[in-house]
Amino acid sequence: MYSEKLIEFFSDKISAVSLATAIGSEVESFRLARSKKGSSSPIYVGREDFEYSVTKGDVKNLCESYLNGELNEWHLQYLCNVIELSDAFTLEDDELVDTIFLLSTPEINYPITPTLVRDISKNLQGLPTRPA
Repeated sequence: MYSEKLIEFFSDKISAVSLATAIGSEVESFRLARSKKGSSSPIYVGREDFEYSVTKGDVKNLCESYLNGELNEWHLQYLCNVIELSDAFTLEDDELVDTIFLLSTPEINYPITPTLVRDISKNLQGLPTRPA
């Protein structure tokens, strides 16, 4: 994916639904690969010549978009993998690094469920979110 789409989402320039549509085929390939034991999961990160500091508010917006049904667990997992793998994204603190890891690797941690994502979102409480 071209990470600019994710930055456009974080900057309120596109909706979560538009983001999901833009990455739909990549997420589907990712989902199919993850369903095969022992296979590698394709994550395409396009050429990036920028830096973006992902904030707790950004991650809260991803969580809220999932909870509002605009993104599914595969979108959330894929996007968190992109954030982890991209050299363009930095995370503001260790708590956020742990949160992104938790969401990017449910096979190691916990399955992505509304309860888990709601708990994560509450831990990021007090930060502004995009209106539903």
